Amino acid sequence: MFRAELVFFLRKRLALLGSLAVAAATVFGVFSLSGTDPFSFRDMRLTSTLSAMGAARSAAVAGVLAVGLVALLWLSRDKRSRTEALVLSAADGTRLLLSRVAVLTLYALALCALCVLVTLITWVAASLTANLGALLQAVLLVTLPALVLSLLLCTGLYLLFDSLDAAFLGLGTLFFISLLSGDYRLRWVTTHVNWFSDFAGSDMLAPPMAFGRLIACLCFGSLFLHGLLAMRRYGYGAHDSLRTRRSRGALGVLAAVLTAGCVAAYLAEPFVDRNSPLLKQTEISRWGTTEDTPTVNEAGGLRMKSLRSDALLDTEHSRITATATYILESAANTREISFDINSGLNVEHVLVDGAPGRFSLEKGSLTVLLPAGASEITVSYGGGIKSPSLQSLAGYIGRDSVYLQEGSNWLPRPRGLADAAFALTGSITAQEHLTFAVPGRLAELEEQNSLRTWHYAMEIREVDVALYGGVYETRSFQAAGVPVELYVSHGHMEASLGRDIPSVVEDIVAFYTDALGPYPFDTPLRVVETSLYKGGGHSSLNLVTAAETVFHMKKPGADTEASMASFAWMNAVDLLAHEIAHQWWGSGVTAAYEPPWSDEGLASFMANAYIAHAFSRQEADGMGLYPWISSVEEQKDSYFADDEALAKVSESKRDQILGDRLHAQLYYEMPLLLMGMEKELGAEVFWERLSGVYTLSQDSGSVSWDIFCTAMGVRKEEVRYERYYADFPA
Repeated sequence: MFRAELVFFLRKRLALLGSLAVAAATVFGVFSLSGTDPFSFRDMRLTSTLSAMGAARSAAVAGVLAVGLVALLWLSRDKRSRTEALVLSAADGTRLLLSRVAVLTLYALALCALCVLVTLITWVAASLTANLGALLQAVLLVTLPALVLSLLLCTGLYLLFDSLDAAFLGLGTLFFISLLSGDYRLRWVTTHVNWFSDFAGSDMLAPPMAFGRLIACLCFGSLFLHGLLAMRRYGYGAHDSLRTRRSRGALGVLAAVLTAGCVAAYLAEPFVDRNSPLLKQTEISRWGTTEDTPTVNEAGGLRMKSLRSDALLDTEHSRITATATYILESAANTREISFDINSGLNVEHVLVDGAPGRFSLEKGSLTVLLPAGASEITVSYGGGIKSPSLQSLAGYIGRDSVYLQEGSNWLPRPRGLADAAFALTGSITAQEHLTFAVPGRLAELEEQNSLRTWHYAMEIREVDVALYGGVYETRSFQAAGVPVELYVSHGHMEASLGRDIPSVVEDIVAFYTDALGPYPFDTPLRVVETSLYKGGGHSSLNLVTAAETVFHMKKPGADTEASMASFAWMNAVDLLAHEIAHQWWGSGVTAAYEPPWSDEGLASFMANAYIAHAFSRQEADGMGLYPWISSVEEQKDSYFADDEALAKVSESKRDQILGDRLHAQLYYEMPLLLMGMEKELGAEVFWERLSGVYTLSQDSGSVSWDIFCTAMGVRKEEVRYERYYADFPA
């Protein structure tokens, strides 16, 4: 029966059309990188590693529809030709169904093989070095499961409802839910990431991808078994068919087990840090509401004297084992201190002044009870790093790349410490093939067996400690007297030097030094390439990161898309300028929170000023002034600008709206106010006073909006968006 079904299937044109669709989608996927976000990927160099995921994803999208359509038409062909009764009277219906499902499974496997073959041919034609490992991993994780799941889904739906219309509707609904959902557990067609990083690898992505596929397999497998239970038997109605098959028991039990397993797996999701304040991805979660001012000193006025952190990484298993020792000034009235900690980490024990201490760990929060006069807390912990979002990783540990941003809370962060400088010392130990960019001064580098240990030291004001590791090449140079270290992956250094990234960094640092004053730290400025799993950039202490989309760009050329390439390059430079600006505004001097007054607004303004310096004022206005005004006006003209309208929406929706409003204030309105101030005072006076404010604020480490306005010689109440831009053309 199987052989006959296979021969008959191979004669059908529909299967051939599906194969052609998958082949065309695969070619499109290989080159889809250049057609995505112009701010990030437009001018990025294409490699086989990057394009492997694009090919697999595109083939999965086309293949799901092809397999689904072919499966439904193949399974229903007897009913559509009105020969169902004749066929079922002469053959075992279940056996016939399983034969057809087996044929369709072979078809899905053939489409996957076609995807691999077409991708390899396309790589050769495009003169790309083939990365067969990345391609097979992408196909096995993305394309093959998606096609098999499509087959299970469509077969189950058709058997369950005995209706093509219902099956097509179900497939279409679940197909679009998968494409549009932000929950990786529902992304059964494609995945939660678009590309494999060209230097970080993909080992940190495989487990959540496989877990999402497992959930879908349990769900659609259960649907398939329920469809078998409900399948019409020849001479029986739907009710009698269901009753007859359930009498066997085993099939029903297995279907129930798969259903329960699907629900349990979905609820037990192990990869997302759902307790992180970054989870909402709104400015509200980061800063509070526009009316709130973050409270200082929640821990009762405790001052940090020093912090020691020692961490050992097991990159093969994505684990960390660490110890952190906090030396505090004794505070008699303080009974406990709380820390933010990544929810993937387990606290093994806590010592208070050398003796076992009492503590509680719940939902990413560690609370330690302090006896009177206690001054030393040692926390020993370990585990894996969870991220608040798998679309943008705040922290991960991979074989060839380690990204531990301070926001991942890999190092427990005390809440509400007093604003005072303290000494940071620490070490990070990892496999010898990795190189780490560490905060502060690299005190010592040890090598023992197959491990290397980096010792670092620095004076800081907050526990904002980040560590970045990778298979890096390094370049050292001077920028306006500032020692700069560039950390770029081995495969991307040539492209970085081709774009002359060192000269860009030199020019940015020189511009800020001239405009504001000397670099605020006596340690090297480290500029680090990170993976595209955390897009954009970041700045903390003396570390500046930018995603590989900045470091692996094509050389500018005279082609038909020269203007687009120039735009992409300016965005890359703007990103570097913004993050480096945070070394002055954010790490050097902090803007005391009072929206729209913010470090982000100052950094955006400084980066835009640099773009005007390096390119032109017209191009800077095209990237800053006009889109910023548009964003601010959009918020002011919004229906939800009215508090009564805002009160009618759900709390989560209200947080999102308030977050967007606050984002516009911090990132767009603030730099616009500074532009208005510059125009009113005159450029020479404005920059002279801005430099003076920065210099005077370095000792305290922060500056308030009131002090800033006074030092700039303007009245705070007159610094308003409406005053500066009331007559600006729409």
